[in-house]
Amino acid sequence: EQWWLNMDIPIPSPLIRIEHTSTEEVNSLYLKACLDRLEEIIHYHFRDRSFIVQAVTHTSYSQNRCTDNYQRLEFIGDAVLDYLVTCLIYARHCTSTPGQMTDMRSYFVNNETLARVAIKFGLQRHLLHMAPKLQAAIDKFVILSRHETPRYELITEEEDHSIE
Repeated sequence: EQWWLNMDIPIPSPLIRIEHTSTEEVNSLYLKACLDRLEEIIHYHFRDRSFIVQAVTHTSYSQNRCTDNYQRLEFIGDAVLDYLVTCLIYARHCTSTPGQMTDMRSYFVNNETLARVAIKFGLQRHLLHMAPKLQAAIDKFVILSRHETPRYELITEEEDHSIE
């Protein structure tokens, strides 16, 4: 039984099979992807390491036989991110119209913006995958993002008046 946002929501284990070796496999993948470093970056420590292992496991990574890939977590994560960004924009941009707030939210939750944030913090280094084309696309995006200035930087409290 786990509580989230003061609601009793059952959160199923990401483990595909519950066996003694599952914990060892999860710990091995945790170390391989340097997920202790990722936890430092995001300022969050997972009590159940299988969640962070699942979160960084791409569909191409067949060596993870203990958790599913990230797609189920992505489904709920997208909804939570959209909700949090919506609340933040609503609270900080009191004079913005609904259309302006919708545009801001669309910008902040789109794949390019999220990819730029991920690269800024080096999150791509922790992805478990076996997809050379994916790695080539990531490498290319990293190089291109160094030479481009995004349309908006993430808004700080001091700067939140700059986007209308």
